[in-house]
Amino acid sequence: MAQKSISKHTIQNNSNHSANKIIAIGVIILVIFIYIFSNKENKMLTDVDTVCITKSGYKASYNKQSMQRLVECSVHRDYECIDKLLYSGEIFELPSGQEAHVVKSEYPGKVRIRLKGETQDIWTFIEAIQSK
Repeated sequence: MAQKSISKHTIQNNSNHSANKIIAIGVIILVIFIYIFSNKENKMLTDVDTVCITKSGYKASYNKQSMQRLVECSVHRDYECIDKLLYSGEIFELPSGQEAHVVKSEYPGKVRIRLKGETQDIWTFIEAIQSK
């Protein structure tokens, strides 16, 4: 008799656990769906050839590796490293208020753009541009 009650208890726990998993997965999918379709800046991550305007106060680079170094230095708050990247010309101040075309965007938050009238692409952060 003790085994029957243990078995029923085990079956109920397993079905409750499965239901909780399904609910959790559903909530996660819903949150991702809402984020993707409601976040205006995130839409730009998928829209290549979007025309945008650059903002002031952001850095840029001519190659993706230098941008990654900038991110690493920033995460560690290593301002000497950032100064060396600026001094060496690996990164530079993004000119503000200029029209640009999105060439490529990557997760998390990096974007390759081409400033209007320029031939060379530059890398910067998605926050450094806004829709025109």
